[in-house]
Amino acid sequence: MVWQGEIFNGTDTRTYDVPALPAGTYGFSCTVHPNMTGTLTVK
Repeated sequence: MVWQGEIFNGTDTRTYDVPALPAGTYGFSCTVHPNMTGTLTVK
């Protein structure tokens, strides 16, 4: 795990400052909604 945000109720909005990642491809998934997945490509 590279980073994890907080879990919150409802349709609220959160903004996170996440440290820069080295170049590469990273998979991600939502721990609350496991069907929500994707790939982040850092160049």
